[in-house]
Amino acid sequence: MSCTGDPAVDRRVAAIAVELGLDQPLVTPLPGGLANRTLRLQDGSHDYVLRLAGDAGTTLGASQGNEFAMLRLAAAAGLAPGIVLPRPADGIIVMNHACGRMPGREDLREPVFLARVGAWIARLHALPPPSLPATDFPVRAAAYLETMQARHASSKVAEI
Repeated sequence: MSCTGDPAVDRRVAAIAVELGLDQPLVTPLPGGLANRTLRLQDGSHDYVLRLAGDAGTTLGASQGNEFAMLRLAAAAGLAPGIVLPRPADGIIVMNHACGRMPGREDLREPVFLARVGAWIARLHALPPPSLPATDFPVRAAAYLETMQARHASSKVAEI
């Protein structure tokens, strides 16, 4: 099962597919995301999305544990797909696949679409927050800028 072009990732995906009890799944890389790999895993009776955390997320200060706590809260409220295999410490989260499409520019002009998104956001914001450590965004932004300056010393980032 080769799907990503990276043999180590392909072995990891194959092991997760076995753990999930998938029989020769179709593995499709999903677009989007700069820090993580997201793959759809389908067989005759299952349809999942596997998210493999990348190193860049940690560099940016992302917390797999915090993300999982928020996903679990949203899934319990029916605002996100159900979690099938939670292993945030390993950078793995498998959820049920939710059919849909990315909104296009034209959607952002449709009152019905905007009302639906607004209602979803209102439901999300009405949830009791999970007990998580506070995030100091200025400190996180400064660390990110420092990382970018170090990586791109000859670019305009160094001028900031």
